[in-house]
Amino acid sequence: MAINDKFSYPTYYKDVGDEKKLKINKQIEDNFLSTIDFNNIDPYFPNLTQQILFQNNITCLINHFHLSELESFILSSAREYLDYCGWSYDEVKTEESWSTFCTKNHVVRPHNHGYGTEHKQISGSYYVNSLEGDDGGRLHLAAPYEPKTETVFPFGDKCPSNWAYNCPPGRIILFPAWMTHWVSQIYIDNYIRITIAFDITATNIRNEKET
Repeated sequence: MAINDKFSYPTYYKDVGDEKKLKINKQIEDNFLSTIDFNNIDPYFPNLTQQILFQNNITCLINHFHLSELESFILSSAREYLDYCGWSYDEVKTEESWSTFCTKNHVVRPHNHGYGTEHKQISGSYYVNSLEGDDGGRLHLAAPYEPKTETVFPFGDKCPSNWAYNCPPGRIILFPAWMTHWVSQIYIDNYIRITIAFDITATNIRNEKET
């Protein structure tokens, strides 16, 4: 586990151990990736996820494809993150999840996943197939300038900082859902960057530091 305190709002990353990574990635390959006919999918289509998931009404990839090994890792990481930040909750659950496939010249533009108060407070990604360094697509995070209230995970002050993460296979990165994030351009030929992204809800979440 590593908590990045460059932000006033800590972000979280963790590299899964080799044995656990093999279990997670084998289940992803067997249950999900093996069902995709890449010959009939345009990898340069702007939203490959839409072709695979949304057209089939799949809103939670992890549940639909029974990725229990990955879900266990995600939820244990989320609990560790919440505990570090001093927030209490009743339970954590994966609210939504989807896959992202990126090839050469792809860019994931800046966006966020909402305000993150009563549900979907945490967003994150697990990296299935990825390369470290600038050319392989780094994850960038930026805290918005406007102040947040004391009820918004995890703290309550403004912070204009930004940060970029390398994304080796087997890494999970978690951050507050309202943080602006994007993926830099990919410059590598014959490479598909595969991630599974998700939103996490902590039910009955409360800031113990404010009580």
